[in-house]
Amino acid sequence: SAEVFQSNHEGDLIDKIHRPVFAQVFPGGRPDYRAFFITLRRIIAHKTMKTDFLVIGSGAAGLSFALKAAAHGHVTIVTKGEMNECNTNYAQGGICSVTYAPDTFEKHIRDTLVCGAGKCDEAAVELVVKRAPELIRDLIEWGTRFDKTPDGRFELNREGGHTEHRILHHEDLTGAEIERALVESVRRARRQTLFPHRSS
Repeated sequence: SAEVFQSNHEGDLIDKIHRPVFAQVFPGGRPDYRAFFITLRRIIAHKTMKTDFLVIGSGAAGLSFALKAAAHGHVTIVTKGEMNECNTNYAQGGICSVTYAPDTFEKHIRDTLVCGAGKCDEAAVELVVKRAPELIRDLIEWGTRFDKTPDGRFELNREGGHTEHRILHHEDLTGAEIERALVESVRRARRQTLFPHRSS
């Protein structure tokens, strides 16, 4: 800003380093630094946006955060491509959650630790497993359509490493379905500004 360059010391330093550059901008004499930086500050202020929450990326993590953060302030989402151009959209497999008996949190935690072969953080595993049902409910409330059986129960698959059926899915396009629901929810939400095709 202009104030930063008011001291003689800083002005002299900039003059020594940047005189050739500023001479091109202000030909015919010593550059008017104050005028230059006042103008620069006005340009920056004109292009500055204020937001309460800035989300970089439009995958499941970013958009689910954006939807919850919107209850507390304005959210700006910046993504380098289309809103659905993200890893979430290309995830084909399902998503794990303890849903029906005889499955339990303890079984899911044990299965995860066994498959992790001693490399898992047990506290992190417990947190993820126990919060999964709540987060699945969020996805459903936002419009995700997991496959169901004719009697209306979720059609749970069992995959390698799991001792119970606990994989919710949408055909073989679970990630795309989750992303579709999130993008549509974000577009409907208030207090959100979207900037696709932007770099941060």
